[in-house]
Amino acid sequence: MLLILNERSLHIAFSGTGEYADVPLYGSDAPMHGPGTPQELTLAVRVIGSRELLTRKKFGGKLADEGSLKLSTDGRTLIEEYWNPKRPERKATLVYDRQ
Repeated sequence: MLLILNERSLHIAFSGTGEYADVPLYGSDAPMHGPGTPQELTLAVRVIGSRELLTRKKFGGKLADEGSLKLSTDGRTLIEEYWNPKRPERKATLVYDRQ
């Protein structure tokens, strides 16, 4: 995962799938791009803390999953959690270490 943060938006890219998006930080939907990515797929990001972002993916305007990105205090580890909003108790967790 590649994240580039500026004052107003987040560029998020997934090297494994080729998907990417440039997402405003105030919760508006932005289209996902990449090979094989459906046009109906969008991502929204909202800042909810000094080291945490809330994410929402939609497909065809309907919420597909919610999640969060949390940066460790030393800035070397990013924890991504996501879940189906109908089953929030079944979270998936990914841990990324800075290279």
